[in-house]
Amino acid sequence: MLLGPVSQKGGVKRNIIQNVQYASADNPVLLDIGLPNFHRRNGRSPGVVVIHGGGWIAGNRRDSVPVEVSFALMDAGYVVANIDYKLGDNSWPQNLFDCKNAVRYFRLHAQEFGIDPDRIGVVGASAGGHLAMMTALTTGIGVTFRII
Repeated sequence: MLLGPVSQKGGVKRNIIQNVQYASADNPVLLDIGLPNFHRRNGRSPGVVVIHGGGWIAGNRRDSVPVEVSFALMDAGYVVANIDYKLGDNSWPQNLFDCKNAVRYFRLHAQEFGIDPDRIGVVGASAGGHLAMMTALTTGIGVTFRII
């Protein structure tokens, strides 16, 4: 895990924790956590899991669209997680489980990252939008997940 300031657009410094393993599948599943420069409410910020697009076969958490979305959210006081998930043929439903595990990871580590565990959302573009929707709509379905 690496914590360090990353300079982007106009020299704004953002704190990013990189390469956090949040779930275990055939291969480790990683995320990057972006911390805001301030916390919004009672010392805790809402959290947002950002899910990249790519037609379920390509893309990653460091593509330009999810990174730009994350920077905008961080600048507004959100804690963000840019996630990777299982890609390729036969990736369903593991890719959904990876997204749901990212939300669970945020809840489990809410105190550590200054997140309000009752205010966690998901957002995505294209295939990531589909997975964000499915993550939200399948809340409470009796599926067992392994959090590491």
